[in-house]
Amino acid sequence: MEILKTRGIILHQVKYSETSLIVKIYTEQCGLQTYIVKGVRKKNAAFKAGLFQPLNIVDLVAHHNSKKEIQYIKDISCVYNYKSLPFDIKKTTIAIFINELLYKSIHEEIPNDDLFNYIQDALIGLDEAEASFTDFHFIFAMQLALHLGFFPHGRYSSGNQVFDMMEGIFKPAIPVHTYYIDGQLCRYFDLMIDPDNIKVYYFNIPFSFRKLLLEKIIDYYRLHIHVFGNIRSHHVLEEVLRG
Repeated sequence: MEILKTRGIILHQVKYSETSLIVKIYTEQCGLQTYIVKGVRKKNAAFKAGLFQPLNIVDLVAHHNSKKEIQYIKDISCVYNYKSLPFDIKKTTIAIFINELLYKSIHEEIPNDDLFNYIQDALIGLDEAEASFTDFHFIFAMQLALHLGFFPHGRYSSGNQVFDMMEGIFKPAIPVHTYYIDGQLCRYFDLMIDPDNIKVYYFNIPFSFRKLLLEKIIDYYRLHIHVFGNIRSHHVLEEVLRG
């Protein structure tokens, strides 16, 4: 057993006994890890339960035993206090979707500095955003796909007007299967992967296209992450951002 000091991003928590929690944390040093936090729900707990809210960015000290699936937290503290994200309904709804996307996508217990830093910077960027950010989740999802290894190949053009979701590439013709994006929706999809648009969080996309585009992106994840499962938060997300 060793003592590990690392930064982490809370992804999920469930109650364990009357006073304890089981927490999934994506750590900078060890990738995804599972921790038990004992007594956190007692009145005089050493750590406040609020520290373990999803997407909190924390510094933690933990006992790590490579032979065990669940580790023990020795100390934990908040790194960044969100200023607007918990209080802005649109940002909160985007954050819920991002959290579900991360929880369904990240399964590796190995470090990935680029991925960790991207997630951390994106969360802080969303919190600090003052201009329109209603398409933030589109850009986030595609940049996350880049770090996870299934970013689309090529770009939309007059010769390649269809995106084959199974192969992850733009093509000149509709494939034999049903997993593809074409027409105006493909043009909008191309905006999300344009490197010049990484910091653009609003594209004025009509609601009907936004809803379908998000569903296609979720299908794209499901095709390339076999244990991805179902996403539920996107239904609420698009309705909130519509208002």
